[in-house]
Amino acid sequence: MTKVVRFTASWCGPCKVLAPIFNELAADFASRATFETIDIDEDPEYAAANRVTSVPQIIIFKDEKESQRYIGVKPKATYIANFNAIL
Repeated sequence: MTKVVRFTASWCGPCKVLAPIFNELAADFASRATFETIDIDEDPEYAAANRVTSVPQIIIFKDEKESQRYIGVKPKATYIANFNAIL
């Protein structure tokens, strides 16, 4: 089971830039992983448990263990290339 989690916050400008990219990735890779979004202000315990100290961040979990972490906003093509290799 693979899960892709985006950590975000309502006050974060780069998070707003990443949101539509993440939504497109979720649609494109829906058959390979589940996608979810966590607002760090609404779920600070989950963010802390995953050592999220800045947003935006995307963490890929394979079998409930961290497989890959992306900090900040990357070009969509970067995510696609990496997701194709990982998922």
